[in-house]
Amino acid sequence: MNYYQLLKQYIEQSGLSHREISRQCKERGTPVSQAYISQIVKGDVPPASDDVNRVLAAVTGGDPDGLIIAAYKEKAPARIRELLDQAENITALIHTYMDTLVDAMADESGCLHPLYRKLLTSTLLQNGMEMKDEDNFLKHDYQVKMLLKSFDMEAKLKIFTLIIESLLQTNAERDDPSASSPEKHKNKRRRSHSVIRVPVLKRLHAKQPYLKEDRNIVTWMELDSCGEYQDGELFFLIVPDDSMAGSRICHGDKVLVKIQPTVENGEIAVVNLDERNTMLRRIKKVDGDLVLLYPDNPRYQPLVTHNHNVHICGKVIQVHFNP
Repeated sequence: MNYYQLLKQYIEQSGLSHREISRQCKERGTPVSQAYISQIVKGDVPPASDDVNRVLAAVTGGDPDGLIIAAYKEKAPARIRELLDQAENITALIHTYMDTLVDAMADESGCLHPLYRKLLTSTLLQNGMEMKDEDNFLKHDYQVKMLLKSFDMEAKLKIFTLIIESLLQTNAERDDPSASSPEKHKNKRRRSHSVIRVPVLKRLHAKQPYLKEDRNIVTWMELDSCGEYQDGELFFLIVPDDSMAGSRICHGDKVLVKIQPTVENGEIAVVNLDERNTMLRRIKKVDGDLVLLYPDNPRYQPLVTHNHNVHICGKVIQVHFNP
């Protein structure tokens, strides 16, 4: 049952006229005209706002959360709508995704990472929420889970959307190999084919890949670059662990890396830390000169460090999966 059908059902079961519903909505502090109610029921206009849906449900005796969810589904991206349609209990589905998010923010003992705690507390304070015991506020995963589940449905849907859109973006390159190819650019004319040799590295020993040093190269692979890249601009790295398993990048896979010194927030990069440790991580710039390096696997800890400790070797543009 879609949004318009559900609202129509609420109104019919209430036995109230559109005029009476309009009057009661106004008494509750949310004016809704009789004409507008008629337009919504007929499907002549997009779903009403969350505030209007909540008061319409209250007046007609319907479920406010059910009506808000139905309205959200009308305008949600197709893949999110499909996910919601398949769920037996949408609230339980949202809570599951929120719990997964919180688990990724906490360590093995359930303590929230300081950076995530700072971001949460600052956001809540900006929205006028008072905290009596700030030193102990949101220090543990169970506290965050309880807080998120106490939000109204509107806020829960916003959080759910952010989580799902992040996952969809993460998986886009695997599901659609053309997403990172030259075909996606506005000039889609067939480019001349050019084959380049790309080194396959098992590890990086210092700040630079040193692609010409045999001691770092396991083998070479030929790649049809369609004229997009030149020799020396790319390298493959054999994935050393499962820290990015949430993006379906697993131990033993090969990631194709474009050598560049910077990436956008949220993109996956090959990072050299303190000139010693090389890893795959998502990058996010935070306050001042701090950088957040975070995995896509809750078993691995995010790391906050000064940007001068981090050298970006390149951006992951493709994954070759280990058979």
